[in-house]
Amino acid sequence: MEIDGKPWVAVKSGDFVLIPAGISQRIENTGTRDLIFECICLPRFTKDAYESLENT
Repeated sequence: MEIDGKPWVAVKSGDFVLIPAGISQRIENTGTRDLIFECICLPRFTKDAYESLENT
């Protein structure tokens, strides 16, 4: 997982990661099973707040 452009860190099943509002984040599945990513957004997530980091 990458948070705010800092070096990637490994996360595993059951880990909890706090990501402050307005901070960039992305996650990549490096395992052999499906990644299930559950998030709770406060303030509420809105599409206009989303910016893809896929090609950065």
